[in-house]
Amino acid sequence: MTRFWFLLAALALLALLASCATGVAEIDVAEVYFKLGNAYFDLKEFENAVNAYTQALKYDETLVKAGYNLAHVYLETGRITDARNILLGLLEDEPDNSILLSTLGWAHYLEGNIEE
Repeated sequence: MTRFWFLLAALALLALLASCATGVAEIDVAEVYFKLGNAYFDLKEFENAVNAYTQALKYDETLVKAGYNLAHVYLETGRITDARNILLGLLEDEPDNSILLSTLGWAHYLEGNIEE
């Protein structure tokens, strides 16, 4: 139930941010969408999570955690190729990131590509 209230609060905050006349930093908006994506993910509303993470990345393309979580949603929903492509893109900037490497390994495993 706590996630539900968080979701409502995040949606209210997004509405408030969108209506601000002074403008809000895009990084702040990206962070709200990221948290909204996390809430949807926890609720197993994967399509909504995809939309929220995608919005977060539109506002801040460098938000690695949103890209990673988007890849994670894709793994959960069987969109392995999409997940692998995101992970490979993230690894270009962080080639030694063990979390990204192990998640990519998991994607290969799910595809049945054990040798990779």
